[in-house]
Amino acid sequence: MYEPSGRAAAKSIRIDQALLDILEKKAEEENLSTNAFIENILLRYAKHYRYLEDYPVITLSQSMFHSIINEIPEENIEKLGMAQGKKGPRGYLLMRGLTPTLESVIKVLEENYARGSSWFELHRHETNGNKILHCTHRNGLRWSKFLASYLTAMFEEILDIEVKVDITESYITIRV
Repeated sequence: MYEPSGRAAAKSIRIDQALLDILEKKAEEENLSTNAFIENILLRYAKHYRYLEDYPVITLSQSMFHSIINEIPEENIEKLGMAQGKKGPRGYLLMRGLTPTLESVIKVLEENYARGSSWFELHRHETNGNKILHCTHRNGLRWSKFLASYLTAMFEEILDIEVKVDITESYITIRV
């Protein structure tokens, strides 16, 4: 598991000029130095993509994803979310070397589900001692229903806690 050391290390690498040109152009578009841009790429690899090398994953365009999810019968969306939420996340947490705790689950939601896989954007808050996880997305009500079931099952399976969930077509809010 990656944890920042707080120390910077200098490392010289050789890369193809065409690759460097692509990186420099993209860094400029994002208003970053080339070094900061490359560090962001390496950080995403360290926190997310390296774990997917042992997990079979598929990358889909958003329009293809919408086509698929809209073909799943409405009554099956929540069942599918519940089944997937029970079986995958615990192993993924352990594969990353994390002890299953509320904070480690939230860390994985932030680093892997939100930033790494773009399932949603995660906004964290705390109110009256309750953690609030607000997950926004652009994938419609069916995706919200799937996410609500998936994350509810995940919290129950991994931490044995019940969560309260509110859903709309563009977000789910989880109260822990």
